[in-house]
Amino acid sequence: MKVMKSECPFCDPNVIENQHFLSDKYGYAVVSIAPLLEGHSLVISKAHKPNGLELSLEEVYSLAALTQVAKQVLYKVYGTIDFTEVVQDGKHAYQTVPHFHRHIYPRQENDVEKSEFYQRTVWSRIEWESGKGLLSSHSLSAQVMRLREAAQGLESYVRYYLV
Repeated sequence: MKVMKSECPFCDPNVIENQHFLSDKYGYAVVSIAPLLEGHSLVISKAHKPNGLELSLEEVYSLAALTQVAKQVLYKVYGTIDFTEVVQDGKHAYQTVPHFHRHIYPRQENDVEKSEFYQRTVWSRIEWESGKGLLSSHSLSAQVMRLREAAQGLESYVRYYLV
């Protein structure tokens, strides 16, 4: 599945502007438009690189630091220190958007049992492709603003992790 940069949703400046809550030189942390669990976020490389093997070591380190700071933001908003991080790197790993990204799921007790959408879609993206389970623009905007407020002052930590 080859997607040209011009067709990639993670390369669309409007998507990034409307969904990001944290960024650095090499990546963005964004709210997932199709969350499997509350707080589901993504860390996305700024460069259109379909596979993690194409990232430079500097990009890898930067995206790892951005992930750590994004988790701090999610902790401030959702009050959990438990997270699942997932990278589906390539077609055979069920990567749905061929642009390097890492999923971050803040976890709560019994969260999967409480999420009907997660239960229906964890092994199938049919619901996502049909548009079911997508956040409304109002819900997306509200969540992005909440996370941006929580991120205030934390972006400097990304630079600290890279020193």
